Amino acid sequence: MTAIDVIAVYDPGNLTPADLVAGFVARERTLAYFINELRHQTTAGASPRHHLIVGQRGMGKTTLLLRLAVAIGEDAGLADHLLPLTFREEQYNVINLHVFWRNATESLLDWLEQQGRTDEAAALEAALNAAETAYEQDRKAQGDGAAAWRVFQRAVERLGRRPVLFLDNLNLILDALKKHDWGLRDLLQQVDGPLVIGAAAAYPKGLSDRGAAFFDFFRITTLERLEIAEVRACLHRLAAKRGEPGARVRDLLARDPGRIDALTELTGGNPRTLAVLYLLLEGQAGEDAFADLERLLDRMTPRGRRQALGPIPRAAATHPAPCPCQRLRPQVPRMDGGRRLSRPLRPPVLGLPGPARGRGHPAQREPGGPPHGAAHLSGPRCQRRAAPADQEGWPPPWS
Repeated sequence: MTAIDVIAVYDPGNLTPADLVAGFVARERTLAYFINELRHQTTAGASPRHHLIVGQRGMGKTTLLLRLAVAIGEDAGLADHLLPLTFREEQYNVINLHVFWRNATESLLDWLEQQGRTDEAAALEAALNAAETAYEQDRKAQGDGAAAWRVFQRAVERLGRRPVLFLDNLNLILDALKKHDWGLRDLLQQVDGPLVIGAAAAYPKGLSDRGAAFFDFFRITTLERLEIAEVRACLHRLAAKRGEPGARVRDLLARDPGRIDALTELTGGNPRTLAVLYLLLEGQAGEDAFADLERLLDRMTPRGRRQALGPIPRAAATHPAPCPCQRLRPQVPRMDGGRRLSRPLRPPVLGLPGPARGRGHPAQREPGGPPHGAAHLSGPRCQRRAAPADQEGWPPPWS
C-alpha cells in the first residue's frame, strides 16, 4: 500500500503520480466505468464516445480527469492505443480552433518530452511554430484552425495512438468556440479521431438545444454527493495510507463514528471538504462535531470573505442542507423595510448537493460499476501563452 505524503485540496495537478494514485479514495466505481469505456475505444474503427462529467466545485472532477490519465499509462492495453493529454484547469486563451489545437499540440509536446523523445518533440515544435507564424500574419483566415489541426493530426498518426483530451471546464471552451462548434464536431466525429472526456461545474445549456452542434453529443455522468458510508470508507482508506499520522483518525472513526456522520451531513458530502476534514481530524480535531465544523469553516472560507457574505449566508452556513427558513429567522435581522427571509436556503460555504440541471438534462447517476504517461499543459511553454488562472482560490466553492 502506497503511503500518502501530500493531500491536495484545491490543485491536484501539483501532486506526483504516486501521491495522486494513493490519495484517490473516492469515485473508484466511476473510475472503473471510464476505464471500461476507454477499452472500447481501443478497437480499430470504433465509433468515438465522448463524455462530460458534471459536478459542482469540489466534487472531484479535476482529480478524476487526472486519475484517468494516469490509468492509461498504468494499463499496457490502453497505453499501446491511447495518448492521454491533459490541460490546465482553465483555458481562457481559447478564442478559436487554432488556439484550441495549438494547446493540444503543446500538450503533446510536453508528453513527448516526458517520454524522452526529444527529436520528435523538436520536429513537432518546428511544425507548430510554422503554423503559429501563419496565424499571426492573418488571424482571421487562420482562425478555423486548419493548419494547427493538420500539425496535431500528423503527429498523432506518426505515433499510432488515439489522443484522449482531458478538458476541464469544458463549458468555457464550448462557449468560446461557438463560431466554430460545427467544425469542431466534424473533427471529433472522425473514426479514430480524438476522444474528449470533459468536466464542467454545470450542465452547458447548449447541449440541450436540438439545433446546437453538440446536442446529444456527450455521454453525461453526474458526480453526486458522497453518502455517509462512502465518507467513512474514504476516511478509513486515507488514514490507513497515511500510516502513523493517521492513527488519530482511525481511533476517532472507531470511537465516535456519529461525529463523522454529523459532519458529512453538515458539509454536503463534498470530496474537497472531505480532504480538508481529514487533515483537520488528523491534526487538530475539536471536542465535538460543532467544534470541528467551526475549524472546517475557517479552513474553507477566509474570514473576511465570510463576514462579507452578510447575515443570511452566514446563518445558513451553520445549518444542514436544505435549511428550513424558520430556523434562520431568529438569526437574521430585518431587511428592506422589515422583510425577513421567506424561503429555504442551501449552505453557501460548504458542499452543496448535486449540480444544477437544465431542461432535457440527460444526466445519469454515478455509474455502479502530472500523471505517468500523461502530458500537462502547465509547463513553461504553456504558461507563456495561457491566460493566468485565479491564484487566490476565489470564487469560493459555492459560486
